Amino acid sequence: MSIMWTMEERAPYRVAATSPSTLGELVRNARVSASMTQAELAERAGISERGISDIERGVIESPNVPTLRSLVAALCLPDHTARAILDARGPRARRHRPSVPQPLRVPLTPLIDREHERAELARLVRSSDTRLISLIGPGGIGKSRLALALATALDRAFNHQVAFVALEDAADASQALVKLLQTLNVTVSRDQPLQPQIIDALRGRAMLLVLDNVEHLPLNGCIVDLLTACPNVRLLITSRHPLRIRGEHQFLVTPLALPKACWFPEAEAIEQAPATALFLQTARRLPIDLPLTPLNCADITTICRLAEGVPLRIEHAASLLTTRSLAEIAREMRDPLTCLRDNGPADLPERHKSLEASVRWSYDLLPADEQWLLRLLATIDGDFSDEVVYRRAAMATGGHVSPHGIAERLGSLVEKHLVNRRREQEQTRYSLADHIRAFARAQSDLCQHASAVWARG
Repeated sequence: MSIMWTMEERAPYRVAATSPSTLGELVRNARVSASMTQAELAERAGISERGISDIERGVIESPNVPTLRSLVAALCLPDHTARAILDARGPRARRHRPSVPQPLRVPLTPLIDREHERAELARLVRSSDTRLISLIGPGGIGKSRLALALATALDRAFNHQVAFVALEDAADASQALVKLLQTLNVTVSRDQPLQPQIIDALRGRAMLLVLDNVEHLPLNGCIVDLLTACPNVRLLITSRHPLRIRGEHQFLVTPLALPKACWFPEAEAIEQAPATALFLQTARRLPIDLPLTPLNCADITTICRLAEGVPLRIEHAASLLTTRSLAEIAREMRDPLTCLRDNGPADLPERHKSLEASVRWSYDLLPADEQWLLRLLATIDGDFSDEVVYRRAAMATGGHVSPHGIAERLGSLVEKHLVNRRREQEQTRYSLADHIRAFARAQSDLCQHASAVWARG
């Protein structure tokens, strides 16, 4: 028994003889039988040596029929062998053509200024070191318009592989991913997870993907997976706060520049300064007469200063000219509560219909502890230090807060552009814009009223 085992162990392993089945094997065997090298066969058939090598190695599984006929003729093969080679040619694989994204939207109004920002962003997008760019800033500052202008300018450079996905109406991450697939013109399969479908649609493609308004969506994990799986995709997002993802390049969108301060600015300065130019652009679409007298120029400058150069607030103010004078608009803008209620154009998203809606959008996205802190800050007149904030918070909670916790929440409100921060002689000072203070105080009054009603039973 042991002898038989040893003999079996030493017996050579024999492979059953099989006839070659693939096209590459058939061509290689025919060439070897004809005692030809690949170079010799290439010369006789009028085909490149690399082409023959690719066929024999299986890299090319379905060459053109004329190519195969040239090989058969050069090898002088019998009919049955020639037929076997032609029959072994696999079906020609359809060349995958990635779907073309939906056309970019065309804004109804031209973009004022932002030439420097567009140039800098275009440089960043083209840089191989930058994969993710976040346009951040408060509501109404013009992030979406700037992102759309950049996408339009770079559309040809990306061979029309630029997608702009508006996500303000997406209620959750799933709706956002469906919108992305639809913008890419990819059929959505409800039977499969959405994220792998997006990665499959983008893998290997060189494109610019713009995700507009993502601050309310938990997309960080999806964005990381997309960028790591699709190295040729550049991602531009707009948000009221950064994503805090490694490799994220944060680009702060700033207000429009105002005319130089003077008592009576000249008409030319009003026409050229971006903030007042936007006001005039909006006003000139209305059925009104607006001569650029010295007094009117002064009022326009005042309005744009009260609007802090924020495009949304400037457009809202200009739209009131059908019912109010410049002086009346300026007077009302000094009252934050009145300013909050002004309604803008009907085609704007809900969060931009009024200044109150814009602030409420940001406020509703805050966790409860940050909402509480913002309401507390609204009770402090003027600017303040973090030490003052901690003392107020400690008094309000009976000491159940820590300096670190308050500093962390205060920093988050700064990052979300609800609190302003500045350095002043080695000390950090904070402040609230008048309209945010008015909104937060109104929310505080509502909370106190609700608590009183609850206490009364």
